[in-house]
Amino acid sequence: MLNLKVRRKRDSANRNDPSRCYPFAMELTLIKHSALTIMRALRSDKNRTRFRLPACGSKLLAPDPFPKKHWSHKSLSNAIAKLPVRLDPSKLETAAPNRKSRIQAKGVSCTVYNGGVPDDSFIHLGDGIAISGPELLFAELAESMHPLEHLMLGHELCGTFSRDADDPYNGPITYKVPPATSVEKIARFLDKAKSIRGIDAARSSLALLNDNAWSPTESLVAALLRPPIDSLGFDMGQLTLNPRVELERGLPGAKESRVPDIVIEGTPVGLNYDGLAHLDLGSIVKAAINVGTDPGSAQMGAILDKAVRDVREKLVDDIRRNRELAADGLVIFPILKEDLYMPGGIEQVVERLVDRIEQECNRNMRKQRKILAGKALARARHRMMLSLLPGNHERNVQVERFIQGHPMYDGPSQVEVFLIEL
Repeated sequence: MLNLKVRRKRDSANRNDPSRCYPFAMELTLIKHSALTIMRALRSDKNRTRFRLPACGSKLLAPDPFPKKHWSHKSLSNAIAKLPVRLDPSKLETAAPNRKSRIQAKGVSCTVYNGGVPDDSFIHLGDGIAISGPELLFAELAESMHPLEHLMLGHELCGTFSRDADDPYNGPITYKVPPATSVEKIARFLDKAKSIRGIDAARSSLALLNDNAWSPTESLVAALLRPPIDSLGFDMGQLTLNPRVELERGLPGAKESRVPDIVIEGTPVGLNYDGLAHLDLGSIVKAAINVGTDPGSAQMGAILDKAVRDVREKLVDDIRRNRELAADGLVIFPILKEDLYMPGGIEQVVERLVDRIEQECNRNMRKQRKILAGKALARARHRMMLSLLPGNHERNVQVERFIQGHPMYDGPSQVEVFLIEL
């Protein structure tokens, strides 16, 4: 936790008496994307050893630039100087309890929360800094994000991974961190919250949210499977992320349980994402280059042998996992990085899922087949997916809006709306 300075009650006499030296701190509450950046920094590998994310349960800190009378970019810079991540003081998103106390500095936004949020919605970090708690953060960002992106934010907050604070899409991901919140906690918060802008969108997203996502790409796949058609999803129904499946039909040498990434509830069908980090082929390449530069080194040769052996063991375990789950009646399809980057790739995978669900469950998947047939939907979905994946892609993209799978065309004087019965 950041070092908390003691803030003593002050009065006008103490303020104006230069002989009375009190360790007053500025006070500032950061929200929305500013708070998200800080939360990611606190949950990341490079900061977890020095800082911890305190429990939520504090009130909003009213902005106070003391000893200055007014906020400036310089005073804002001083206020945030000890944070574990660098923020641009001219682009901060802040909060105040009333209009009178709001910050008025160029480029700085200030949202007034006058009784609209529960008292325990914020986290105090010390040194006069508070940030939105994860439940408030989920609500605050609902309106400014596309539904797919917002659902992925929920997976991150309720999951065991954290994106990089400085570069959320291409920076290093931190895994195996405690969840910042849960679906249940967000639901309780939204029940108590009143006048938060975008709260209806947050409630809609919450209805699709799952706990226990383990990685950003797994989160993207889940976010594509779950939402309705007009949010670019496939409307596949309820999901369970990373369930531990106890295996009943033990095969020789089999493990007692396995964990598929995603299972579609009410079906024996699911997905496992196998990405670049899944089989560490890069370690083999690196070791082989080192052997080539020092061919006589026994140490380099041993490192290469170990790298090959580790990848081989992982590959064998994957094959056994799929075999053991299949023996227990579960059909778990692998999905690859290339399926997500290639136009039409995710649609091909989902089509296989639909085929298998129809075969195994005798379920009517007519709606999903209509979604798969939508070319405009597929184009918009792929563009949105690229904006959420690693790489040199456009971010914060605007895609077409849809009603029951048909695009809305906004013209100068009319909107053409096509409705179909699904």
